[in-house]
Amino acid sequence: DENFTEEATTVASSTGEVLTEEAVTEIAIEGVYIPVDKDFWKNLSIDKKYSNVSYRKSEYYNNSTKITGAHIGEKIGKVTAAGTDPYNNEKHTKEVTIYKIKTVSSDCAVAVKFEEDKNFFVYVNRFCTFETLGEITEKLSLDKNLKIVTGYYREDDVAQIRYDNLDNSVVLNMLRSNKNLKALKEPNEILLSDILFEIQISPVTSSAGNTISVSKKGYLLVNVFHTQHIFFVGKENAEKFISSVTENYEGKKLVATTEPPVVYNGATEEIPLTEVFSDCYKP
Repeated sequence: DENFTEEATTVASSTGEVLTEEAVTEIAIEGVYIPVDKDFWKNLSIDKKYSNVSYRKSEYYNNSTKITGAHIGEKIGKVTAAGTDPYNNEKHTKEVTIYKIKTVSSDCAVAVKFEEDKNFFVYVNRFCTFETLGEITEKLSLDKNLKIVTGYYREDDVAQIRYDNLDNSVVLNMLRSNKNLKALKEPNEILLSDILFEIQISPVTSSAGNTISVSKKGYLLVNVFHTQHIFFVGKENAEKFISSVTENYEGKKLVATTEPPVVYNGATEEIPLTEVFSDCYKP
């Protein structure tokens, strides 16, 4: 069913000033979204069609990463890959062959090979668990596979420092020295990362959504495959680690600010942005 409503909408600034007032039409559609393109499924690449596989009672999901034969380990066997055509909600299955990835535990990721495609695709277990911090390092071979892409230090509520040339050892040394720490449940408090590193884990995933961060409250947070793992390193160790980065590396200072007001049809709008203050800032 479709519900059509027409009403006057007022948009106000943070100061309460009315910016614009006009009649708009809202369309609320109940039910499941159905794509207009009936050929949507047909035009998908094969790994996008069959986006998950079941292996050892876990679900592994395609993460849009191809992997070369040099990284392929021994053959595990045949499993079923599944996907759903959203146009008609029809489920499809296909038999595929999965392989181990040489430097990554199959608890975390496997390589999937479709018979009709020459490529190997990485499928990851988003819900793989790690008892200790050292187990993360071992199962993902972070000593070999970790790469820090970018680091960010939250100086205060409006400013942060970005680091673009950090050694991987910055993070690896911290992981090694705390390898026996056991994973914790989500604490009953909000954990803001005071320093955060976007990381790449080769060859299984890019830096998208994968981070290692430290909170001044004493927590170390590891986000891999869209799942967060929490460890307590202590406030003193956390602050010492953060200082070792901010005092020994140069970065760019980013400050939240606003551009001059922009006028649209008589209505004033302020656009927030992030501006680089210095190309060689050392706090």
